[in-house]
Amino acid sequence: MKKFLKITVPILSTLILVLLMSLLSQKAQMKRATVVCDELDVVIRDSSRLDFIKEADVVRYLHEDYGKFEGKRLDSLDLKAIEDALSQRSAVVGVEAYTTAYLEGENPRGILHIELSQREPVVLFMSKGMKNGYFADSDGIVFPQKKDRVESLLTVGGEFPLSMEDFPGASPEAKTWVRDIVDMAKYMEEDEFLRSAFSSVRHLGQCGEPHPQAEAGKGEIHFRRARPFPG
Repeated sequence: MKKFLKITVPILSTLILVLLMSLLSQKAQMKRATVVCDELDVVIRDSSRLDFIKEADVVRYLHEDYGKFEGKRLDSLDLKAIEDALSQRSAVVGVEAYTTAYLEGENPRGILHIELSQREPVVLFMSKGMKNGYFADSDGIVFPQKKDRVESLLTVGGEFPLSMEDFPGASPEAKTWVRDIVDMAKYMEEDEFLRSAFSSVRHLGQCGEPHPQAEAGKGEIHFRRARPFPG
């Protein structure tokens, strides 16, 4: 009998502890289910170097492409849809969305967290008649310029074989042209002489030559085509 009790008591204690933990967990889940989103926390990982996207832009993008999130229950927010909505913006290169709930006290708080990274430009396209310039990153993805000028970037002018505004719908050939220009910009950036001597490239028509312009006006280099350059 004593041996039976010695075995039974620890088992019962363990079962009671598991039951209590389960009940507490269910209670916390029920309480969390009633928590609404009343706060947005935005982290732009590379904001110390790049400033194409602000917190206000993230809020606007969410309202335009996802919908209202304020006041919605946390468990009703579609985090995948939120990530997809922000990812379709051309200046965004990576997004993570998640929620946290603070259940302490009489007024629980629900927070939607957004962490994102921005595309880093390597070249600026600026041509006569364009209201704003367009950047391209190292993958050849085009996105709108938000700064007045970026001194350190190679600037490409002239006639382009595509409308930068319509880049997502551009032909494969036009997108290849952009990638070729990007490869040339990276090639020039890696060469100390080219980097210091040339600040811009002029493209002379759809079948023309990229034509680098010397900063001091003392020399030119003609590239028969933008490709091939080592990536």
